[in-house]
Amino acid sequence: KTISPEMGTRLKSLQDPTKKMSKSHGALSYIAIADSPEKIRQKIKSAVTDSGSAIKYDHVTKPAISNLITIFSAFSGKEIKNIEKEFLNSSYKEFKEKLAEVVIEKLKPVQEKRKELLDDKQKLISILEEGAAKAQKKASETLKEVYDKVGLTI
Repeated sequence: KTISPEMGTRLKSLQDPTKKMSKSHGALSYIAIADSPEKIRQKIKSAVTDSGSAIKYDHVTKPAISNLITIFSAFSGKEIKNIEKEFLNSSYKEFKEKLAEVVIEKLKPVQEKRKELLDDKQKLISILEEGAAKAQKKASETLKEVYDKVGLTI
């Protein structure tokens, strides 16, 4: 599921919801694909929240919890209104714990595939070589097309 335009096109920092999620904003501001479940829990647990305790989406007055709700929606596929209903009587702590589990579960197959590829260096090299060959072929075709359009020959 992709993030809908009304939610924005980028996930925001776990530490500053006014900035995009990025490694340049510090280790606790983003979730990496390779992060362990423990690390994901730690990062989400330390994510900033707004004053109050309502799990309610309002990116103007509650940008921090809205960011976490957006992340929950992106990883779970659930609509924001359904997330709000599900956590109507929950604390930020309970919401963050569930968010961490959703993220961990969604990243699990990607992490397993990553580990499998990193453990089999020959397979990884083969995949990279195949990709490089495809990219080279496509680049050559594109270059020929450009040359033809401007009247040059290779």
